[in-house]
Amino acid sequence: MTPPWPSKVDLLNPPKMNTCPKCRALLDPADKVCEYCGTSVKHLTAPSETVDLRRAMGIFTWILTVNFLMFMLAIALDRHQKEEGALSPSSQVLLAFGSNSATKVLEDGQYWRLVSSGFLHWDLLHLLMNSACLFILGSQAAHAFGANRAWVIYACALLTGGAFSLISGGNSAGASGAVCGLIAALYQYGRHRGGDLGRVIAQRMLTWAMLIAVVGALAPNIDNWGHAGGFLGGYLVGGYASRLAARGGTEDRIWWMSGVFCLLVVGVSLCFASYSAVLYTGRLG
Repeated sequence: MTPPWPSKVDLLNPPKMNTCPKCRALLDPADKVCEYCGTSVKHLTAPSETVDLRRAMGIFTWILTVNFLMFMLAIALDRHQKEEGALSPSSQVLLAFGSNSATKVLEDGQYWRLVSSGFLHWDLLHLLMNSACLFILGSQAAHAFGANRAWVIYACALLTGGAFSLISGGNSAGASGAVCGLIAALYQYGRHRGGDLGRVIAQRMLTWAMLIAVVGALAPNIDNWGHAGGFLGGYLVGGYASRLAARGGTEDRIWWMSGVFCLLVVGVSLCFASYSAVLYTGRLG
């Protein structure tokens, strides 16, 4: 008579199972559709959850590293920091490093500032707050969307946040617009995922959004237009990413190519920002 519990051999050699690329449920290798969320799994060529999460967190770690490096360079090259605070670069230096400015972008055609401004911060507190939010939300976006989609969402929200911040007409900087984009994208993911977990994710992202709105209404010098642009970019791209069936196959190759394009745009923008900073340093003598 066969025992109703697994044998010792079964425990040491468990059957191979596939993982749904959307809801992460364990599936029989013969399944073509996930029985829990309806996702097509007939082209399961996506990396495992562990590999995909490691790749995505590598991307966001790179973003954090660039943020801190740009901040330290601005502090080191700022000839005015003794007047404005040791851990607060002057507005002149941030402008030289690529902060967003309606005059520079619209009149001088320096569109690269829409992107480079997302890697600059006004002071250490601003940098630490954005970094903490990016680490928390970046890890959630990595788990929900995977490396390629999470990076494209971040980059698009960075661009739309920079574009909307031009409406304020001031000198703006910070990654908060892109962070808002991750919040909106995760809200979309929760809505499309459905179920108890999906509702919890959507509700948590609404709480994040309301908290940012309250801070923006009460605190001075907050770029609310940049936040709104980031929310819009993340909402649109995140909604599109949430509707796609599964990671892997042709869809993921398109996202990979989109991610490479976004990386090139960011790289070129940072090169322009570096050249602008070098010119500023040369003028100082």
